[in-house]
Parts: sequence; structure tokens; C-alpha cells
Amino acid sequence: MDSNSILRLLIEDDELDLLFDENQYMCALLEEMGGATEADADRQLVRTNRGEGWRRVQRFMNGSEVQCYEILRMNQETFKSLCKVLSEKYGLKETHNIFVEESVAMFLETVGQDATVRAIAEHYQHSTDTVKRKLEQVLSSLLKLASDIVKPTRNEFATASPFLEGKPQYWPYFRNCIGALDGTHITVRPPCGNSEPFRGRKGEPTMNVLAICNFDMRFIYAYVGVPGRAHDTKLENTTWSTQAIQPELVT
Repeated sequence: MDSNSILRLLIEDDELDLLFDENQYMCALLEEMGGATEADADRQLVRTNRGEGWRRVQRFMNGSEVQCYEILRMNQETFKSLCKVLSEKYGLKETHNIFVEESVAMFLETVGQDATVRAIAEHYQHSTDTVKRKLEQVLSSLLKLASDIVKPTRNEFATASPFLEGKPQYWPYFRNCIGALDGTHITVRPPCGNSEPFRGRKGEPTMNVLAICNFDMRFIYAYVGVPGRAHDTKLENTTWSTQAIQPELVT
């Protein structure tokens, strides 16, 4: 096995924060290949509980339904279905160390618990680089999923909603209504040194998000809008003027 193959095997160990100790051969190999010095190789093993991440996911999937919902913010069957869809239709792949379910669980725990990358790395016993890479992969797949489902169905607005018809309190006053539009503030971590535009009247940093849902309680449009200090009117004006919205939503 040549030097390149040896180094590749070492750096592809996704389960650990790699330590190159003071082994003379390894330091010499690093210097030869990349000009690395002994100081560059002075990292320590910090996450050595191999398999803990998968055991954690198994507890979510097969253990307490309440724990699964509290941590991942969805029930067990929904979680399993989401993993299957992302894997089969949207290109989310497992690696030799991390299954699809574990990648999705790390993402859901991050967004559901407002967890830091370091906290997730500790919970699942992976390096922070691995966690970041997996979060990006899951996000990419979820965005593809969202573009397919967060939209009106074909001919959805060709006829009035059955929810309105035959109800005198709604019909005919809302016969052209397609759903409900509202904004909401989602707590975020703003860029360092530029947090003021995100702080609204309640003081915490947020993004002002616009969403539209139909009478079946399905989201048909969502826009992660503007920093939280902005008024709802600015969010709506920005949406109508800059976003590619289906024509039927604005006619």
C-alpha cells in the first residue's frame, strides 16, 4: 500500500477526531506529502465511543415514542418514512460509517433543539467536520423534497375549495380565497458582528418567515424572508417583487 492510500485510510475515519501522534514514520509521511510539521499533527482523540451515534438513533426509532418526538420533533413512523424518501428519491446516501437514519437524526436534533455542531458531535461521537458535512447533505436533500411538496397541486385553484362551498358563513364571501397567509418569527443565530438587523421588538434574533397554506392545512408556499427587525409589510413587498411565485398565487 502506497503513502497516498495510507493517508486516505486515516483521514476517511469518520468516527473519530483523528490523532496523528508523534510516531516518527507518520510525521515523516505527512511532511513528505504536504509539508506538514510535527505541530500540525498534534491532535488528540476526543470521541472514541464507536457506534454510539447509531445506538442513539436505534433508541429513537425503536424505544420511547415520546423521546423520539421530544428530541427529533416527529414521531417514529414519520422519521422512518422521511429517511426512506430522502434515500430513495432525493439522493441522500449512507457511508461506510454513518447510515442515512443517523444523518437525518443529527440534522433534526440540530434544528429541533437549536443544538451546536459540537454538541451533536459529542452526542453522536463523530468529528465536527463529519457532522457539518452530513448536515449539509441532509439539508440539500430536504431542499429538493421541499421544492416538490411545498407548492400547489396541479389545477388546485381551478375550482373553489370544498371547505368553503355550502357553508354560509364563508360562501360566497370567500369563494376566490385559496388559503391563509401569515408571517412568523423563527429564532436564529445571526452572523457574528451583524446581529442588530435580526433583533425585533422582543429582543431575540429572528428571521421573519412568510408562509401560505391551503384549506387542507398543506403549505403551498414558504419564503425565509428578511431579518426579524423588518416589518411584515417589507417581507410581503420583498416576496412579491423578488421571488418566483406561482402566478396563481398572486392573481
